[in-house]
Amino acid sequence: MLNPFTTVSGLKKLHDLLNSKAEFSFNELNKIVSKLQFKKIKKGEVLIAAGETENYISFVLSGTMRTFFFKDEKEVCLEFFFEGDLTGSLASFLTRKPSTLSQEALTTVSLVQLSYDDLQELYSDVPKLEKASRMLTEDLFMKSSDKVIELLSMSAIERYEKLIEQHPKYYQNIPLKYLASYLNVTPESLSRIRKNI
Repeated sequence: MLNPFTTVSGLKKLHDLLNSKAEFSFNELNKIVSKLQFKKIKKGEVLIAAGETENYISFVLSGTMRTFFFKDEKEVCLEFFFEGDLTGSLASFLTRKPSTLSQEALTTVSLVQLSYDDLQELYSDVPKLEKASRMLTEDLFMKSSDKVIELLSMSAIERYEKLIEQHPKYYQNIPLKYLASYLNVTPESLSRIRKNI
């Protein structure tokens, strides 16, 4: 039987991600795929704004996004998301409380999304998805923890080099001001860093 994830364009990476946490049968995969919603957002479009409650967990099929928040009326860029990443305001999704973060498309972005209600239903229909979700949530927590450690222990140059190394084909889609905010430096300092690398 054909795997519904690998026969639908762009979903193989999501299939591989899920399968890295648990082995799903054809029928289980079919149930998951039946609940997925495809969405395309344009460059500059906001996927979720601070103050809204996150109703979807999303998987990036293509494109680049950023997460940001406001501090003293100034945008602070927290994270970037690329093809193959899970995204969304996870804390809001899990707690059902308004998000403190906003997410914006830096390019045209294609996503598949799973609603909170559909995920809860799938937990009953596909019990091993709950275990896989817990493991993926733990991965996201560790990624967030690593980011805090990087901010405290690595220089801006080291963090910039790591970003380029990990995402060489995407980072050029990120405007200088967002890169600078992410690295916690001024755009002028980032320009000097780039010239010296």
